Amino acid sequence: MNKYIFITVFFSTLIMLSSSCFTTKCKIDEKFQNDFFYNIEVVEATERGELQNINNYLTSLNYLMKLTKCEAQIFYDEAPRYKNEKALNEDIQSWEKWYEDNKCDFTKEKADSITQKNSSNKQ
Repeated sequence: MNKYIFITVFFSTLIMLSSSCFTTKCKIDEKFQNDFFYNIEVVEATERGELQNINNYLTSLNYLMKLTKCEAQIFYDEAPRYKNEKALNEDIQSWEKWYEDNKCDFTKEKADSITQKNSSNKQ
């Protein structure tokens, strides 16, 4: 009977230790998280008419598109805008999905280096 208890305890401990070895901890960079969602908020607020600064709007759109490689569904008329709320919501969902998939691998510094590098290449 003691042999079975020992084997059960041994294998239970082994399973717990092995599962903890393979579990990776995700460390989220709060500055990156704040910047990322701030840019989404700027796009949303501008589309709702709450913000009027087109430069902030374009800066936020460029940040999100360059970082996520998700092209925004905007059209260019007098000023770039979303054609409808559905297109805006689809883009927001794409950006948020990208964030969930990449949040463990990104820092503010890494994001800034990507968005600034891409900006300098276009100048």
